[in-house]
Amino acid sequence: MFIIYLNFIIGMAAGCLFFIACLKSYTVGLRHGKQISNKEVPIVNINPIEPIKAVLKTKDKQEELINQAYANIMNYTGDVKE
Repeated sequence: MFIIYLNFIIGMAAGCLFFIACLKSYTVGLRHGKQISNKEVPIVNINPIEPIKAVLKTKDKQEELINQAYANIMNYTGDVKE
């Protein structure tokens, strides 16, 4: 009885994974089709490390801006410069 439930659970998990993979490939194909119809060359990320590094760099810049804004807020005295 346990084997039947185990097979059912494994089958459902595999089915969900295949469905997600199909949905992802459909959206990627749709995006590439739209880019081709707009006469653009589709961008394919062969090395996924480079976009991750770019995102981390932008997060560092955003964090610096947030820290600077926080420091400006905390150092505000209300004095008017003439």
